[in-house]
Amino acid sequence: MSVQEMIAEFPKLTLGERLKLIELLSVSVQRELKVKVDDHVTRSSNVDKLIGMLKPANGIVPNDEEVTQIIYESILEKHA
Repeated sequence: MSVQEMIAEFPKLTLGERLKLIELLSVSVQRELKVKVDDHVTRSSNVDKLIGMLKPANGIVPNDEEVTQIIYESILEKHA
């Protein structure tokens, strides 16, 4: 049944049927909104954790040259 057909049939329902339909729609929408909110909170929390993991222990972010040197030394250590 299309939305247009449901809209056309709605006035033909009894008061009890219309109230039940409104209640079902309300519960359905509330559940969907709760899932979206919960998902957003989880994503935000995960991003915060990731940022915390990437933060250097000393609080100083290395520049490009330092990163290149760190990678170079790591490769030398691994293959030496």
